[in-house]
Amino acid sequence: MQDYLLSNVYLKEKYGQYIAENSDMEALFTVRPAYLQTGLDQIRRDHGSIEAYLKNVLLVDIEKMREMYLY
Repeated sequence: MQDYLLSNVYLKEKYGQYIAENSDMEALFTVRPAYLQTGLDQIRRDHGSIEAYLKNVLLVDIEKMREMYLY
């Protein structure tokens, strides 16, 4: 979640002027915890778990991913 929220910091310069000129479009160019949480909640409702979604829909090799990223 913290990494996701850092998008607001790193993309502020890129989208700041556009947002200032088009405030009605701000939600498209910012991230909020509720956005990510809503997506995660929906994945859990539809697929039972995030891991099930990764394995069955995205065809991720969970063991390989753990080896690569969780040493």
